[in-house]
Amino acid sequence: MHVAHADQVFGFSRGALTQVECATMKAGEEVRRHHAAERVRPGHINVHAMETLWHGGSWRAFVDQFETASENLIRLQITYEDEAGNRSERVVRPLGVWFWGKVWTAVCWCELRNDFRMFRLDRVVKPAELDRYRPVKGQSLRDFYETQAYCRSA
Repeated sequence: MHVAHADQVFGFSRGALTQVECATMKAGEEVRRHHAAERVRPGHINVHAMETLWHGGSWRAFVDQFETASENLIRLQITYEDEAGNRSERVVRPLGVWFWGKVWTAVCWCELRNDFRMFRLDRVVKPAELDRYRPVKGQSLRDFYETQAYCRSA
């Protein structure tokens, strides 16, 4: 699972990331991709935490659905509710899942907007698995990193 803190990725407290930090993040993504089959699954780790229910189910299972979709290249149909309460239907290609200290976020390729989008998982309603997809040039997690201002070279 991709876990990062806001100050590590977006540099909220200390400015933009250095080229070394961006390169390190990209290298980590390469390692994750090549060793995904060897990862430790949640069932193999002793975790001492209370299970949280989410929309009648397990929050852990909800987050795992996005993580599994990102690892196995599975498109998801989601209903997303923005901060104002407006809902939209979207088909997304999850690329990674992060915890920011208060909320879980998924970086996705959004087919509705034909662009990268970050979705707060606590605002997603009814995710449903669709079909698998083939990677498309310009729509990967690496491409997301490269298109963000904090990873552009000066």
